[in-house]
Amino acid sequence: MTLIKPAESLFLGLMGSPYSSDWTTTFFRLLPAALAQGCDVTVWTCGNATSITSSLMRRDGDPIHPDSPSHVCAHTMPQMAAGLLAAHPDTLRWYVCSYCMEERGASEQIEGPEIKLPFSFDTYLHQADQALVLGTK
Repeated sequence: MTLIKPAESLFLGLMGSPYSSDWTTTFFRLLPAALAQGCDVTVWTCGNATSITSSLMRRDGDPIHPDSPSHVCAHTMPQMAAGLLAAHPDTLRWYVCSYCMEERGASEQIEGPEIKLPFSFDTYLHQADQALVLGTK
């Protein structure tokens, strides 16, 4: 079953903490699936989700799985994001909320995401044909 018609645009917003729930897993499954279907995808991260593309994330060693510290992840979230950005330069745009990024100490970002002022969220949201915003309370 196709979730989105090819050539449509999708806005994916990810708010809150990247480790507080299964939203990050959902996000990293939905994003490549939408890109594989030919969607133009705009990603917006706010809150602690801005750390997903932080170049400082887990520099001290192997990434730890958030639900089980005894399990090591195959890739860090910045590596996954960088891989998607490199593989889809014409169809994936990734925006990071500047205020949230600065407040959470995630100012050092990987190459690729663009830093945007928070009030531009609405502009990108309304430009998309479909939108899904995942967040935590």
